Amino acid sequence: MSGLAAYRAQQRARAVGAGLVGKLPLGARVAFLGDSIFAYSLATSADAANPFIAARMQGEMIQALALDPRINIDAWQDTSRATGVQGSNQGVVGNTTAQALARVPDVVALKPAACIVCIGTNNTVFDAAALADVAEIVRLLQVASIRVILCTIRPWNTARPSSGDTQARRDSFGSFNAGIRALAAARGCILCDLAAALGAPGDFVYAPSGNFYDDLHLNSYGATRGARAMVEAIAKTVQPGNVFTRDFWSGGNLLPNPNFTGSAANGETGLSGVVPSGVRAFRPVGGHVSTAVTSLVANTETGGQSLKVTVTPSGTNEYEVFRLNRSPGAISVPDLGSKWVMMWAEVELDDWPFWNGPLIGLNIQSTGGTTDLLKNYIAGFQSRGFTAQDVNYPLAGRRFISTMREITRADATAVVPKIDIGFCPSGATGTGTLTVHRWWAGVVDDPRPLWNVAVA
Repeated sequence: MSGLAAYRAQQRARAVGAGLVGKLPLGARVAFLGDSIFAYSLATSADAANPFIAARMQGEMIQALALDPRINIDAWQDTSRATGVQGSNQGVVGNTTAQALARVPDVVALKPAACIVCIGTNNTVFDAAALADVAEIVRLLQVASIRVILCTIRPWNTARPSSGDTQARRDSFGSFNAGIRALAAARGCILCDLAAALGAPGDFVYAPSGNFYDDLHLNSYGATRGARAMVEAIAKTVQPGNVFTRDFWSGGNLLPNPNFTGSAANGETGLSGVVPSGVRAFRPVGGHVSTAVTSLVANTETGGQSLKVTVTPSGTNEYEVFRLNRSPGAISVPDLGSKWVMMWAEVELDDWPFWNGPLIGLNIQSTGGTTDLLKNYIAGFQSRGFTAQDVNYPLAGRRFISTMREITRADATAVVPKIDIGFCPSGATGTGTLTVHRWWAGVVDDPRPLWNVAVA
């Protein structure tokens, strides 16, 4: 056996020993380990009694799940934690490589099939010690037979928060990422090169401001760029398919007329055309002046129809939105109390460069409290931090956007689904079309036992 052949055999044996050969099955549970770059969601309140708790999902991770939903990842409210959110995502705001290394046992305890690791952005310098931390994270995960998708750290723009935009950090950025790439190759990890996706495959370069909402954390455009690299990495790890359509679509849908059958005139202010029976399309915010035409096209996959919303921008607002929900909005579910629920929708954007993207929410109504709004979850895209002039990267394509799983209060009685279609009118030209192919909301399993978390 030649030296090269012997080396390859040794590497394959090492990979087999680490459980890295062969793709994982569709729906494999995948955890994330990192900092705020990978924070799955941020809650405005950790108080379960608060009648309004909004969660925002951000970054490449949620975009990748929307583009190619072949893995399972969950998050749920936990009032014992400062962020109010716990789950398979272990992205903690402000973490350094050393802090993430200390939390590897938390990931191992979840017993995921794979883990996506992206850490280092908050280190004051990208030195050998930081790279050693990442190497040890990989070793510990592989010892636990957890596949590893290892990410390079991506560039920022000008005055980034936390550790600062220093020359030392910029000078060590390229060598640190080179070390990540070499580590992935040596340890049999799948590489997700977020640095290259954001335009920095080698030495540091500032990423354009249009990718960010705060010079470090990505808006929908920047996240889409990185997400495509993540989709490729996940596709090398997990068998193809769609967990939403496989696990949920065939039954248990709380939303009437999920196939968008029938037709009714759209008489809402600023809109014209037709909508499916029982579906409302309207402008939910005062001061929004753009117009839209709604239409229906056959959907051969569902046997029903898809709803198209063609937007004509008008005015100088930086951000506007059209909303889809039920008519009437509330759907009575008398036995909804203390159940876990979620919502997802299949949406498709054309290549109009002024989209901000679709948002999805599921409001839970209850009989008690000062308001009927229990929780409102928005997922899929950032809805702030840039204008039409910042738009550089069209969001064209089909996505499955979803809420996270959440338990309802004991007196919950109804759900109100919604999809917000966001765009940037200021400076926009032409028209854009967003198509909603289907939506689903229903009762789901308690996610905690799925992730080996004890239920009190």
